[in-house]
Amino acid sequence: MKKRVGSVVLTLMLAFAFLGMPLTAAPGNVQASSDTEKYQDQDLVSIGGIAERIDYTTEVIDTKLISPATPSTYYSGLSCGITAGGITVAYNDIWLPNLIPGFTPASLSWGIWMWYTTTPAVTTMYNTLYVLMGANSAGVTVAGYKDGLASYTDIHGYNITYTDVRAGNNSLTSGFKTAINNGKLVSLFFNTFNITGSSGVTHSAGYDEVALTLYGAPHVMVAYGYMEIQYKNAQGNVFRTDFYAAVQTGFQSNSWVRINDYCTLDAAWVTDIH
Repeated sequence: MKKRVGSVVLTLMLAFAFLGMPLTAAPGNVQASSDTEKYQDQDLVSIGGIAERIDYTTEVIDTKLISPATPSTYYSGLSCGITAGGITVAYNDIWLPNLIPGFTPASLSWGIWMWYTTTPAVTTMYNTLYVLMGANSAGVTVAGYKDGLASYTDIHGYNITYTDVRAGNNSLTSGFKTAINNGKLVSLFFNTFNITGSSGVTHSAGYDEVALTLYGAPHVMVAYGYMEIQYKNAQGNVFRTDFYAAVQTGFQSNSWVRINDYCTLDAAWVTDIH
């Protein structure tokens, strides 16, 4: 874990809406969608955005990223659920041979992990997941995703254990951090969601800046890290806490999602393949 302490100035937050109306998170603990909800990333269009500047006297940052990070460019072309499941399989294939037969996903050279380009073996894996998850043009359900991934791992000689780490509409239990610190990926199911710019939060002396692009459709992403930021005023009191998950977005990129607002988190499952 890494901690960072900044300094200076006000306790003022300025938020500006752009690209349309912001998607405001509902208060309280909202129930997850039913198991009939389909998650699909086709034709997703942004419904707006938020730009923020958060002024503070002191900030404390707790952050952790799994190494290697998930492969940013892997994409099934079938649905976000198939992509998320495939990324989870590929990541675990590094340590569990033959999860993707005939394919080596990554290697470590001079302390740097390098992901290899996908091959027909990866395409076969995606197509198999599509069938096992009961996917169709509308996407996959949470239950279909979990059952299909379990079936796939069983076929290849491994087991999978799921742990629920969703605490509420826009929060995660401490088990999320525990999973990341133990090198386990987490599958996140959103009904609405946000994605930051590639740089995430920009830190400056006395203030942070962040831009969120908002989406209003169901989507699945795989989390491989977190960043929790506590903002304190001149009296040393925490006036704001933001929690971000580092994710493979399903759009052939890695970025950050702010969990505590501007999203509706339906489900969060640690996927431990062993």
